[in-house]
Amino acid sequence: MLNLEGAAMFKFINENFLKNKKKIKSYSTKIFDNHSISFLDNLSKSILNNINAKKYPDLVSFGFWCRGQNLKKLSKNYIDGNLRKGHGLIFHICPSNVPINFMYSFSFGLLAGNSNIVRLPTKPFPQNEILLKIIKKLVSQKKFRIIKERTLFIKYEPNEKITNYFSKLCTTRVIWGGDNTIKNIRNISLQAKSLDVPFTDKYSFTIIDLQKLNKLSEENFVRVVKNYYNDNYTMDQNACSSSHLVIWIGSDNKKLRIKFWSELNNICKLKYKMESIGAIDKYNKFFSDISIIKNIKNTYRYGSNVYVINLLKIDKDIDNYRGKWGYFYETNFKKFEDIFKYTNEKCQTISYFGFEKLTLMNFIKKNNFKGVDRIVPIGQSLDMGLIWDGYDLIRTLSRVVEIK
Repeated sequence: MLNLEGAAMFKFINENFLKNKKKIKSYSTKIFDNHSISFLDNLSKSILNNINAKKYPDLVSFGFWCRGQNLKKLSKNYIDGNLRKGHGLIFHICPSNVPINFMYSFSFGLLAGNSNIVRLPTKPFPQNEILLKIIKKLVSQKKFRIIKERTLFIKYEPNEKITNYFSKLCTTRVIWGGDNTIKNIRNISLQAKSLDVPFTDKYSFTIIDLQKLNKLSEENFVRVVKNYYNDNYTMDQNACSSSHLVIWIGSDNKKLRIKFWSELNNICKLKYKMESIGAIDKYNKFFSDISIIKNIKNTYRYGSNVYVINLLKIDKDIDNYRGKWGYFYETNFKKFEDIFKYTNEKCQTISYFGFEKLTLMNFIKKNNFKGVDRIVPIGQSLDMGLIWDGYDLIRTLSRVVEIK
């Protein structure tokens, strides 16, 4: 049972919190237990019926993902004759720059049968405030008392003493963040039998078949660009699965490339509200790139929404090409197989258009290259699943109880 003396489900804490600390107990349930699915299903309904929540696509996407019908469908992949239960208590250290990530992390832990302590992003996000208000209302209901007992959301500025305290209590620690952040947190020791599950800084890019794109009707062309917008502007390119580089495959078609970026800018004008700091960051990065990168062929700026750096060729370390707020790099390859010369352990998601799934799968099977955790159609980059960065999260965050 997760219970902190005098504590509500939500805590904003500092070191004073540690003076009156009391040990938090944890217990584990079987995976996909009825309470967890029922809670997330009710959360889904509350989100999808909330007028304010509908303003935020990432929150709406989470609402669709955590529907009971979807979760029950996912649970069928774990019917293998084994009894699986949670490790016990998971401490989730979530990224500060991605709004809804903390709720996915919590849901993975809950569905895997665990009690959960979740460190919220320190940066304020309106969709997070909406979500937390909905959760507070739900857990006030008697039927979800057990979820309240198994859950603690906390918020605090980086503080080694506090992180150390919760790390000592947990049986599993899930860490989201950059390489340095993860390294620093992993220096804080765990119990001997505890497990670290790190989600490190990753790099993602897009491949597009120019010939296939050119054959699309105007309506379908716009749909592809809208999907690309959703992948990248929903989280200001901050998600590890957001694209930074577009590799156009086939004979170069400058007119088509410009049409793609121009349409993206048209969509941005209607839907995207960039923070003022974003415009300044992009402007400074643009001139920095011009002075530093030697293989720039051309540059394009579509107002303040879309910046594009066209490269003659790309370096082996493609993860150096990173943008935010709608800042992209592009280059051209004759054939898609060449992209895998540039993949490494830091490559997470390749989003694509114009390629057959079977073709991509067969190529992956036949070649022993490193990196790449996901290959998904454009428009699905932000879709969170129970497999992420190569981890099967339900199996990773649970254990098998052997019964003979």
